[in-house]
Amino acid sequence: MGWLDELKAGDEVVAFVNGSDRAGRLLKVDRTTATQIIVGNARYRRSDGRQPGSGYGGGWIVEVTPERREIANQYRLCGTIRHRMGRLPFNALPAALWAEILALLPPPDDRTG
Repeated sequence: MGWLDELKAGDEVVAFVNGSDRAGRLLKVDRTTATQIIVGNARYRRSDGRQPGSGYGGGWIVEVTPERREIANQYRLCGTIRHRMGRLPFNALPAALWAEILALLPPPDDRTG
């Protein structure tokens, strides 16, 4: 018996939306049937954790591990910060505070601009 067979309502999973999803999201199982695991409005096969009919690049779920939890939390927090910072007017913070924030960030490279 594998971890998918043991899942029940309330258990956490890491859900990947599609093939380009890099971190996944921590979500709770809403309910299960003999053949499916329902998480929000998505259904996943109990046999392999993939969405029925999704083919390559569709969504899937994986077991929560400490490493996957950390990655999902980092990705969520990074997205929240980017969203909030993107909406913040430049004069919302004093220049000295902007300088402190900038000092906390890693230098840009070819991947991050």
